[in-house]
Amino acid sequence: EMVAEKEKYKEIGDGLDNAFEELYGV
Repeated sequence: EMVAEKEKYKEIGDGLDNAFEELYGV
């Protein structure tokens, strides 16, 4: 179950990274 939690947070983290890249062009 902990693995599923980590995977979920990883997906959210990747989504945030993509959003920041689009906003700031990093």
